[in-house]
Formats: sequence, structure tokens, C-alpha cells
Amino acid sequence: MIRCEELFDVFERNEITFFTGVPDSTFKDWMKYLAANHGKKLTNIASCNECEAVALAAGYHLATGKIGVVYMQNSDFSLRSGSLFDPHAHDDRLAGGAWESR
Repeated sequence: MIRCEELFDVFERNEITFFTGVPDSTFKDWMKYLAANHGKKLTNIASCNECEAVALAAGYHLATGKIGVVYMQNSDFSLRSGSLFDPHAHDDRLAGGAWESR
């Protein structure tokens, strides 16, 4: 298994230092690593749900042009990705960096 430091080194080499997601015991070692290094080498924002985490990462990207990481469990990805990628699930669209109502 890869150590947290090795995983972060891969992210850091690619200038990826923004992390967000719902804290979970499945990732307890990764959660500890993010908490211990928040504000030093990286930014970690705990979110209430996976959709909020995706919104935070999207906002980070729009504001900085950089990539953020959203961590979630496999079971949550299948539940959340359906609504995230379904054009009929939302009445708003992102156009030119600002939300525009249809």
C-alpha cells in the first residue's frame, strides 16, 4: 500500500495541493495526513457531502486555474456522479465562469 507521504508527493509534483471531501474512517490515515499538514503544504476543506466537495473544487479551479482533489468512497461516486453529469438534473448551467439561469 502507498504511504500518505508518497501519495502527496505525486500530487505536489503536479502542483495539486487543494483537497476536499467528506471525512471518512475508510481514509483515516489520509485524513490524519491532511489535517496535520493543512495550512503548511496543502489546503484541506472538509465538506458536508460529496456534491458540496465537487462545488468547492470547481470554485477553486475557476478562481485559480489549478486542479483540486475530491475524495469520496466508491459507493458515493456512483450515487453522486449520476446527478453531477446529467444535464436534466440541474436548471442552471455554468457559462463563462458565472452561474447563468436557463
